[in-house]
Amino acid sequence: MTDFYNVFFMLEMFNIKVENVLILFLDGHPQGALDTTWGKLFNGFIRASGIKQPTMFTNMVWPTVGYDSPLNEHELKGVPKLEEFRTFFLRQHGIAINDKLSCDNLTIVFLWRRDYVAHPRNPSGTVSRKIKNEKELVAAAKQHLREHSILDIQIDLLAMRDQLKMVSHTDILIGMHGAGLSHTLFLPRHAGLIELYPTYWSTANVHFKSMARWRGLHYRSWQNSDITKELNDKYTVVDVNSVISLLSSMVHEICTS
Repeated sequence: MTDFYNVFFMLEMFNIKVENVLILFLDGHPQGALDTTWGKLFNGFIRASGIKQPTMFTNMVWPTVGYDSPLNEHELKGVPKLEEFRTFFLRQHGIAINDKLSCDNLTIVFLWRRDYVAHPRNPSGTVSRKIKNEKELVAAAKQHLREHSILDIQIDLLAMRDQLKMVSHTDILIGMHGAGLSHTLFLPRHAGLIELYPTYWSTANVHFKSMARWRGLHYRSWQNSDITKELNDKYTVVDVNSVISLLSSMVHEICTS
């Protein structure tokens, strides 16, 4: 997401139209799941390894690299062009902005972290920060918030457009700290984020808290304090009562602010 934002921001600064942009990758990463997203956002991409003869690019813009991005400067009071980035990202995937709030039926989405190949250099697909009692959490949310729509998904199984379509209609997003929460950037402007942490993951990792703050979204967090709830294979038993309390509090805050 930092790379997507960096390129977008550079194009804004130089007033370059996205349809005129071809992305050149200079790093050694193999093909990955986000390659199609680069092609959707911009006018295609090529890899340096695919250039077999001397080539001159008439115009070349070098963006800020990777994590050297405003999105990774969490102490900033604000990040430039962030709402414009949201609009751009959704528009390029054919999704209209939907910031309408209906407190009669909020959409609450649990994002699950499960083992998957998040990076081509992690072929085993093993991830940490997984929730053991997913079904219990969803059942409790449905019981306590019967009038609202409670959904749960392993979002990496969806194509990017389907991910964005879901998130752009989500009023409250809940999940363990992880890359999927970067979708905070595409939530409606009235929405909220509830971020969960296991004991072994520091809450000083404020990537998504910062994104929520920059966008003026509602935010809550919970961290496990019971080491016996940390299980093998990086599973955590999340305290259901704590999460439901945070969720109820956020529903009230969203609908009364």
